[in-house]
Amino acid sequence: MAILLLTWQTASLAEVISPPPQSDVRVIIDISGSMKKNDPKNLRQPALRLLTNLLPADSEAGVWTFGQWVNMLVKHGDVDQSWRDLANKKADEIHSLALYTNIGLALEKAAYDWSGPANGEKRSIIFLTDGVVDISKDAGVNVKERRRILQELLPKLSAADVKIHTVALSNDVDEELLKALSRQTGAWYLKVLSADELDKAFLKLFDQVTKRDEVPLKDNTFEIDSSINEFTLLVFRTPDSAPSILISPQNVETSHPVSSNTNIRWFNEPTYDLITVKKPQSGTWKIRADIDPDNRVMIVSDISLVNSELPNLLFAGEKAIVKASVAEKGQPITARNFLMNTQFKVTQKLSDGSETSVLALDDGDGSDERFGDGVFTAALKATDSGGLLSIVTDLKSPTFERQNQQTVNVLAAPVSIPSSVAAESDKLQIPVPPVAEVDPDSLILDMDLLDPTGKSVPFTQTKGAQGSDILLVNQAVSATQLTLNLRAKGKTVSGRLFNLPSKAYTIAISLPDGVEPDPIPVKEPIPEPAADEKESSEAKDEEAPQENTEESFDWKKWLMWSGIGLAVNILLVGIVVIAIKKIKRSSRDGMESLEKALEE
Repeated sequence: MAILLLTWQTASLAEVISPPPQSDVRVIIDISGSMKKNDPKNLRQPALRLLTNLLPADSEAGVWTFGQWVNMLVKHGDVDQSWRDLANKKADEIHSLALYTNIGLALEKAAYDWSGPANGEKRSIIFLTDGVVDISKDAGVNVKERRRILQELLPKLSAADVKIHTVALSNDVDEELLKALSRQTGAWYLKVLSADELDKAFLKLFDQVTKRDEVPLKDNTFEIDSSINEFTLLVFRTPDSAPSILISPQNVETSHPVSSNTNIRWFNEPTYDLITVKKPQSGTWKIRADIDPDNRVMIVSDISLVNSELPNLLFAGEKAIVKASVAEKGQPITARNFLMNTQFKVTQKLSDGSETSVLALDDGDGSDERFGDGVFTAALKATDSGGLLSIVTDLKSPTFERQNQQTVNVLAAPVSIPSSVAAESDKLQIPVPPVAEVDPDSLILDMDLLDPTGKSVPFTQTKGAQGSDILLVNQAVSATQLTLNLRAKGKTVSGRLFNLPSKAYTIAISLPDGVEPDPIPVKEPIPEPAADEKESSEAKDEEAPQENTEESFDWKKWLMWSGIGLAVNILLVGIVVIAIKKIKRSSRDGMESLEKALEE
């Protein structure tokens, strides 16, 4: 189960979360002949149109296709409606007729002007292929070209801050090459065994290459506030789905096709609807369609949710800080009245449907009477099981809502822990090689090995091939199970540092022939007394006086002593009153005697 931990951090009033950098997205699509088999319906076309229609207006993009040669399908430039219209049209030209698969040339052509650091720009490549490096009938030429991609081209793209997200559309791809392109640039590798999954694969990568503000979509219902200038609704459909119907706050129903003179633009594909509404009415909108967890509502608004960006990769148990704020026209909002009525919620969702949420409060730095600095902070502890983890940040105020989604790939551990190891007669070796995502030269491991009784098993730690650590137990082992406590720190191949807490792993040990396993220690249960002894014990307990472990409260004694105290107080008050009266009377008699004496 995933766990969210809230961390209260003192933030400077000057602290702000930088808005996301401008995105530059280059899409590269394989059109080689093998695609006739792996994408017979040419579903690359609607998948590309989904991606290009979702790209925000403040981004740049271009599309290339490749086989033996590379063609710029959609000219690289600023994304606007005319660029999207061109991309929609040019997607129809995607085919499966090209010879060869020139992966290296395609990467070079798409990255033609990326020669130095990004300087704040977010550079991404989405690379789709179903093949291997294939530029010649000579296998040696192909091997040499593959080596050039890994040893020359990939380091240049990594140095230019380019993230290469790769999509494999076949079991026949060069999986290790595609994974290397993604790992070393801190990007994603996705394997799609059916072209029917391309739409959602491209949607996942859209979330990685750029960001758009959203509003929550719950049971196909969403709220549009007066600050929203435009919304785009994505609805996934199945072949037997009924036509989607959009319902406005005034209960006006709209479906595809729509009139050209309305403010609604409806893009319809067999697998999804993409509906854009300009200057929408404020209020509650609905969509009558299939409910799908990937359906969403993206908006254009002056009021935006600004999120810190999480890394694409985390290790199980690793913490990552999630920060969020709200901005109006790019400027953070810090007004006290607004912040006091604003709620931030961070939810992490696992692929099995389970989720955990936490509310975050803006505590500011306490330097003045303002409520805070507008920066909300939470710390995420990645799930122990590994897999895809969706992080959703929700902002809710009395007048509007905003939402942001991020997806993180969680790996179980930075090293491969064997589930079982075979022991030899006089020693045991436990290899713990780093996973491919970790830089082996940076990895530092702190390990303990324990037997089933909790006793430490002595070992030596040595290096094996390619920086792999090996635990050597130079003595005969008779336990069938050992526990490895592992703490690790280092950096990924893309350069991100990590420092993980200690975690226990269980390793089964296969003993050599003739070695008797140690008995597993069992906690002996306390024996039950015999029936007659139990009855005798219970009888004695009934006869014996019961000793109070806590002092009981006696109301009768309390009332008695309270009454006595009250009577004593009344008596004392009475005595004081009588004494005062006597003193006054004596004083008065003295004054009268003095007056008589003066008169005489």
